[in-house]
Amino acid sequence: MTGSPYKRKTPPRLAGGNKLLPVSTLPRNCDHGIDCIEYKGAYFSVANADGAEDGCKVVKTLDGLESGIYTYVLFANGSTSSIERIQTLVDACCSAAPDRQVKMTTRSAARKACSRLVPLLRLVVGKTHTLWERGTKHSCLVKSCLKDTDVIVGAGEIKLSERGGKRVAQCNAFSGTYVLNYIRSESERRKMRMEEVNKLFLDSCLLGLLRHMSPGTKVRASTKSFITKKDLKPYVRERLEDMRQRNIPVHRFESLRACESYKPAVQLARINAWKNSQDRRIETMRRFASPEKIAEMKEKVEKQYESKKAMIVEVPEWQGF
Repeated sequence: MTGSPYKRKTPPRLAGGNKLLPVSTLPRNCDHGIDCIEYKGAYFSVANADGAEDGCKVVKTLDGLESGIYTYVLFANGSTSSIERIQTLVDACCSAAPDRQVKMTTRSAARKACSRLVPLLRLVVGKTHTLWERGTKHSCLVKSCLKDTDVIVGAGEIKLSERGGKRVAQCNAFSGTYVLNYIRSESERRKMRMEEVNKLFLDSCLLGLLRHMSPGTKVRASTKSFITKKDLKPYVRERLEDMRQRNIPVHRFESLRACESYKPAVQLARINAWKNSQDRRIETMRRFASPEKIAEMKEKVEKQYESKKAMIVEVPEWQGF
């Protein structure tokens, strides 16, 4: 590709496939992440982390959110306006794009469209403490918090911090579920690299909307992912201590293998299933076996059952730092 991408005539458009779609037409599978996280050489189970979630956090602005790393989904309330009207407002609001020369009249129309669009916009955010923690992936936020009629405008990650008394929000548009298809299709249509389209999407539209919504926060673009082991390290201890305060079981292990293989509930379920199958077998034997034989078989099964349960090693709950 030659020349600057910002001299192209075609303005960028939001969407997953060049048009906004209601949530009902998009993937809503909530896949959980890892069960074990590392902290200071030890491994802690977070399989029960669902219980530490505060439920859906839907906000109108980034102003007021505490510092931290979040996944977010920017959406419009589709129950109060038609998708067609929302699409028109989004296109108009984002029409003053940096990839073409824009007349002042167009900028004025864009400002008016933004003033009508912003009251319809909401953010659902999930504060992330650990890699792929349960409940904070984009698909989980959409499944748990959005209605079928809501319209997704964008999604990504945000790192909120205080710098010199000022609030700064670094934002990206990294969402494989809800943004990647749009970035890929625009990349092919424009014959531009996906990284360039991602930057165009952020600069010309998504960040502009977030800035309109959050006048008290300095919103900056970022091409960096924040859901990384390094970035989340400062928040792991906070999450573990929060789970303990809520009486959510946490177990500490010396190795990742020991942590991942610790599934006493699954083991017990398998043993109980075996016991039930043996009991059914004994009931069938009553038709042709003597009472003595039945009693012998029942005693044998009970001993094996207790022996199997004894092999399940229960790890004491972690008692905190």
